[in-house]
Amino acid sequence: MKLEQLHHFREAVKYKSISIAAEENFISQPSFSASITKLEKELGVTLLRRTTKGVTPTEAGQLVLEKSKIIFDTIEELTQEVSAYGNKGVVKISSIVMFYNHIIPQILFQLRQEEQPFTLSVTTAESAQIISNVSAGIDKLGIILHNPMLLNNDLQYTPLFTDQYVLGVGKQSPYWNAKTITLEEALSQPYIAYREEFQKEKAVWTTALGQSVLPVHIAFRTDDLELLKKLIAKNNYVAFFPKFMFQDDIYLQHKEIRCIPISDHTIDIEVGYIYNKKYKLNRIEQIFIQIMQQKIKELSKNFPEYLLLTD
Repeated sequence: MKLEQLHHFREAVKYKSISIAAEENFISQPSFSASITKLEKELGVTLLRRTTKGVTPTEAGQLVLEKSKIIFDTIEELTQEVSAYGNKGVVKISSIVMFYNHIIPQILFQLRQEEQPFTLSVTTAESAQIISNVSAGIDKLGIILHNPMLLNNDLQYTPLFTDQYVLGVGKQSPYWNAKTITLEEALSQPYIAYREEFQKEKAVWTTALGQSVLPVHIAFRTDDLELLKKLIAKNNYVAFFPKFMFQDDIYLQHKEIRCIPISDHTIDIEVGYIYNKKYKLNRIEQIFIQIMQQKIKELSKNFPEYLLLTD
């Protein structure tokens, strides 16, 4: 029995047709059909019911289909793990944008210092989409804003740190010199909403604000964070930023944006990482997590109260 024969059988079941499966695999139909017939002879059973409408697995075929899935999954896992022993490969991550912009570059710098040869492939999305991606196996790791309403039993969640939203204002804002601002005052300013902010029932803002139902004066909505910050710096727009993750932002460092605490509300969030328990983390993914945790501990020296990692 050859793996190629099992693959051809699986493809025939997948497409419910030997001719279509052969075409999709760039093999002539006679050769493809002969491969499956040879497998049936070797096993001494009929694996496919062949009719003019196509093919379906027999009871024996269904058993072979289930067992062959385990074989191919094991080969894929073995390939990944052996590759990872050389610390080579790609770590696929889906991340919230603030973590991507301000923490991922620090992690990349650490990876270069340690001369780690693997590659990071990072996409940004909202936490709900990240959870969906990791649940489906599209990405192995996700960095999310914690929202227990969105998590499911397949996911392992580990907290990294807490953060606190503060209001970002530019020099044109009447609150540029203010020491604090109330939540009602903040939400009454011309607000730039990022992506789905304040839009969905299960959004993190709903969780963070609890029962608060104050109206929000949304003047503009964008998925471009750089444009959002530029508009705040040059006009009287405002937006909320996470204090810890935003600490090294260039607009903040150059005093083009100031961050003002909210005096009557504490808007806390929690950031952590997730992975799907169905998919075992390989060596390079574990190395990435270790370096990420190490870097977060270093960055939290000015905000020790925000750190959730334990030694």
